Amino acid sequence: MTNISSFRQKQSVIFVAFLVTTFVVGIAGALQAPTLSRFLTFDVNVNSRLVGLFFSINALASIVGSFLLAKYSDTKGDRRYIVIFCCLMGVANSITFAFTRHYLILITLGVLFAALSSAAMPQIFALAREYAVKTGRNVVAFNSLIRAQLSLAWVFGPPISFGLAINFGFTAMYLAAMGMFMVAMLFVAVFLPSVEKNPTSSINNNLDLKVANQPLWQNRNVLCLLLSTVFMWAANMMYIIDMPLYVDEVLHLPDSLPGVLMGLAAGI
Repeated sequence: MTNISSFRQKQSVIFVAFLVTTFVVGIAGALQAPTLSRFLTFDVNVNSRLVGLFFSINALASIVGSFLLAKYSDTKGDRRYIVIFCCLMGVANSITFAFTRHYLILITLGVLFAALSSAAMPQIFALAREYAVKTGRNVVAFNSLIRAQLSLAWVFGPPISFGLAINFGFTAMYLAAMGMFMVAMLFVAVFLPSVEKNPTSSINNNLDLKVANQPLWQNRNVLCLLLSTVFMWAANMMYIIDMPLYVDEVLHLPDSLPGVLMGLAAGI
């Protein structure tokens, strides 16, 4: 037992666990997001307006869910347990989408689970940063390597997503995503550390927040950054929503092509 405990506490093991966890959670997200518009259109049989409404409500719910969990984790909660909770919500979300084709259930219960599970990745990044600071690692390099796993997940995730959905159905695809969340929960529970919050760091963060929380319109640079980010992600979401349907219904190209294009873009 002592040897197992010391193995889990090795920095190299913890570092690899961070990489694997980020990659697996990224794969779970990359399985679900690219085919969602196709799922709603062809399996749930709703029109384009309801597809757009679903994405809007889902985005708003994810913002609220991530904000509330982030606020809680910054003051009280153990981020490791919060990541496990988010992955558990990801499992519930995957099961809901795997076995439900009722739009009202998906846009209520499904969106609720999705909103809570969406905080998993930000919480992993925050936990990684706290661990890097505590152990004296290069925070920027440590976080950059971990974030690279998310990009890598999007290289493989979309092609796998379309392959599973087209060849085996959406139920199989969502069950595969559920499996990814379960693997992530296992790695978090067994290998990732609990990092105690530093009271001094919290005080400094509060002072920084007082400076940062100035009225938005008083800082032109921040306002421009906000607007550019909003427009950039709006364009990105339009691409993710419409491109799979455009390739299939307008261009009449192979159904799996959108997954290849998204994976190739992430790789580049």
